[in-house]
Amino acid sequence: MNSVHGIGLVKITINPMGIASDIEVIKGLDAFIDSLIFNSFKELTLKKSWISGNSGRNKITQEILFPISYSLNSYGSYYYKIIGLHIKS
Repeated sequence: MNSVHGIGLVKITINPMGIASDIEVIKGLDAFIDSLIFNSFKELTLKKSWISGNSGRNKITQEILFPISYSLNSYGSYYYKIIGLHIKS
């Protein structure tokens, strides 16, 4: 059984009002898996309320980077999971 696996990277921007936008698959494997991951994160950003970054008393835009481990086997089954969290303000 052959499988495709790897680690991708997704970036989400959180504006000062706590609204997520600009979802971007920075590192992916192929268009199919990238679209699955993108759509999952799009759904997540619609359901989750975010807390904006702060610099002193000012709310600021921040970027959150999500490393994603993913795998697709020869039967068409796939899975992916967030393996870490990196926040860049």
